[in-house]
Amino acid sequence: MPITDHEGLDALCASCGIVLDYYDIRGQRHEPSVEVKRSLLAALRLPVDSDDDIRCRLRQVESRKWQTVVAPAVVCRQNDLPMRLMLTLDSSQIDSAITWQLNEEAGQHRHGEWQINPADAIDESVVDGTRLMRFEVTLPGLTDTGYHHLVIKAGDDAGAQTTLIVAPETCYQPPELADGTKIWGISLQLFSLRSERNWGIGDFTDLQSVVEIFAPLGINVLGFNPLHALFPHLPQNASPYSPSSRDFLNPVYLDVEAIDEFIHDSEVKRLVMNPEFQTRLQDLRGLELIDYEEVWNIKLQVLRLLYQAFKKKHLDTDTVRVRAFRQFQDSGGEDLFKFALFEALQAFFYRQDADIDCWQEWPEAYRDPESETVARWADEQGAEIEFHQYLQWNAEQQLSAIHENCTRHDMCIGIYRDLAVGNA
Repeated sequence: MPITDHEGLDALCASCGIVLDYYDIRGQRHEPSVEVKRSLLAALRLPVDSDDDIRCRLRQVESRKWQTVVAPAVVCRQNDLPMRLMLTLDSSQIDSAITWQLNEEAGQHRHGEWQINPADAIDESVVDGTRLMRFEVTLPGLTDTGYHHLVIKAGDDAGAQTTLIVAPETCYQPPELADGTKIWGISLQLFSLRSERNWGIGDFTDLQSVVEIFAPLGINVLGFNPLHALFPHLPQNASPYSPSSRDFLNPVYLDVEAIDEFIHDSEVKRLVMNPEFQTRLQDLRGLELIDYEEVWNIKLQVLRLLYQAFKKKHLDTDTVRVRAFRQFQDSGGEDLFKFALFEALQAFFYRQDADIDCWQEWPEAYRDPESETVARWADEQGAEIEFHQYLQWNAEQQLSAIHENCTRHDMCIGIYRDLAVGNA
C-alpha cells in the first residue's frame, strides 16, 4: 500500500532525529525521498510500509519516551549547574524516596535521594494502561566538567543509569592567552611547498625545514592541511578533506631519500641517481601544478624497492630496526592491520579492473574483513599487507622527528588529523 501521509512520515522522521533537508556546499537544497526516509527508519527498526504503519510507529516512538526513568545521557554546561534531570515515574515509584548514586569521572562517589510530590508533575501520560508522570529534579553538588555516571533507583526498579556530561562554558585557553599574551603563527599547505630536493610535492623534510626557518623568528604555531590517508590507487583524487582513514598518514608525504633503507642501499640509490630518473624528478619540481599521479607512481616505485631491501636485510634477523617495526605493528594492533589489509585489497582489485575504485565494488566475499575469504587472502598476501604497514611506520617516524623538533623550539604544530603534535 503506497504511503500518502507525508506529514506523518516527516513527523516520524523528525521524532527520530532524521533531518528532512540540507544544503550542500553550493547552497543547493536537498530533500530525501520517501524511500530514503523509509530506509533510514528501517535501520532504526521502525519499518513503515503504509500510513497505518506510520501512525503505529509514531505511537511507538512517543511511548518509548515514557518507558525509561531517565534519558540515556544528559548534557549541560558548567555555568548551568546544578544539573536538572527529567524523571519518568509511575505511581508505585512515587510512594517512596528516589535514591541516586553518582560516580564522578575524577573518582568521587556521592549519593542522595529525592522526595517526589505527585502535585509537582509537569507532564503525564498513560502507556499500556499505566499512568506515568514526569518530574524535574535537581542533582546537587556536581561541579566538575567531565563524563559522570548516575544510577537512580525508584521503587522496585533495578536501577536506571545515565551519563551526565558537563561541558566547560568555553574551550580551553592556554594560560598565555588568558593573561593577554599574544601568539602568532602561520598556516601552510604541505603539498604546495617547493624545494630543490623534494619529488614534486612538499614532504616531511620540507616540513622540518619550515620549522627551522620560522623557529628563530619566535613563531608559536604552525598549522597544516590534513595529512591523513587518502586512496593511493586514485592519487589524482587528492583532496585532503576526503580521507580513507583519519587514523593513518598519507605516505605521499614521505621523504623517500630519508628512509633508512635508501640511505644504506646502493642499488636503490643508483636507480634514483640515474640521469633519466633525475630528469623525471626535475620535471615534477618544475611543474606549475602538482602531478599527483606521477608523484605517487615514482615514489611508489622506489618505496616498494625499499621495502624489499628492508625484508632482505632485516626481517630474518633481530636488528634494532626490525624490533622497532614489530613493536609498531604490535602497538597498531588490529586497526593498523585492517587499514593495511584494506589498502592491499583495494590495490589488488584495482590492478585487475580500473573500474573498481571502492570497496563496495569488490567481489562480495571480500567486503567483510572478518570473512574466511579475506582471511585466506591475507595469509597469501602477507607481504603486501606488511608493505602498507611499512609505509605507515616510516611516515610516523618522520612525523615524530618533526614533533621532537617542535618541542625543542617550544613550538606548537597543528596538523588537522586526529592528533596534534608539538608543545601546546
